Amino acid sequence: MIRAEIDEVVAASPDRQEPWCPHRAEGCGGCGWQHVRPDRQLALKRSVVLDALRRTAGLDSETADRLVRLGPELADRHHRTTMRAAIDAQGQVGMRAYRSDQIIPIVTCGVAHPDLDAVMWTSEVAAGALELEMRVGLASGERTSRLVFPGDDLLHGPLPPGVVHETIAGVSLRVSAGSFFQTSAAGAQALVELVDEAVGSANAGQLLVDLYGGVGLFAATVGRRFDAVTLVEIAKSSCRDARVNLASRTAADVVERDVTRWRPVRRAGPRPIVIADPSRRGLSRAGVATIAACRPERVVLASCDVGSYARDASLLIEAGFELTDAVCLDLFPNTPHVEVVSTFVAR
Repeated sequence: MIRAEIDEVVAASPDRQEPWCPHRAEGCGGCGWQHVRPDRQLALKRSVVLDALRRTAGLDSETADRLVRLGPELADRHHRTTMRAAIDAQGQVGMRAYRSDQIIPIVTCGVAHPDLDAVMWTSEVAAGALELEMRVGLASGERTSRLVFPGDDLLHGPLPPGVVHETIAGVSLRVSAGSFFQTSAAGAQALVELVDEAVGSANAGQLLVDLYGGVGLFAATVGRRFDAVTLVEIAKSSCRDARVNLASRTAADVVERDVTRWRPVRRAGPRPIVIADPSRRGLSRAGVATIAACRPERVVLASCDVGSYARDASLLIEAGFELTDAVCLDLFPNTPHVEVVSTFVAR
């Protein structure tokens, strides 16, 4: 891979601005797109998605342009309710420099919600800790933090309890310190709304399969309209939370297993609907095989990496699904990352 650095801006694009955070000038690598105007970031990210679909998934330009649309605007500052900070040898909390292990001390972070910012700079730091993971629940006011040590995944956070509760789409969700959750409550809400729209109406007796289901963000919200829900997730902490979050559902099954090694049990009734929300690695061919084994009438894919998304779209098309809609959602403002919520229907 060839990389380049800008020495001088000779003629600035109308989409360019001066980065607004002073820590960016100090070398903080956390917000690589602060030089892009906030009102232009999502449109530029859409162009990246279009290019990836053309190059990797084989869509022609007209089809890609017709299918890919922009999602709702989200705040680009003071939005994050989950964050990870680095800790240097002197026990000072900061952010890593761009493509470096150097740690830049931070006074305050402009993308952190004020409640999270307070956790970041008031947490006690133990000797030998590498990172500080923090989360706040805006609905509950709860705060938690977790110190990460070399080879250690135990909860050392000084701010009990070890869980927070966040309300998304009217549902209270328990999220443990070690469980994955979206970086902001507003982002999680927007994501649920888009996935709910993509899923559409549920038929009597229809099953919702939530792959890479985490703490049950979709199963507990979108899944309310379904008679039965199966959530598949490999992370133990997330599965524990999901069982709590789905406890009121009599027909909810939480399966603690690698998605690529799980196969559904055939059941009578209408074909299921599948939601898949993998990590940045995406589904891969093995994940698509699991989806195909479900024999779904519809697949809603939430992707957080453009490269793996275009590859997965190609694999789903190859497996007999048609891409009918794709929405770009800026869950990661001030960065080059973008979330894409796509709908695939069985041909």
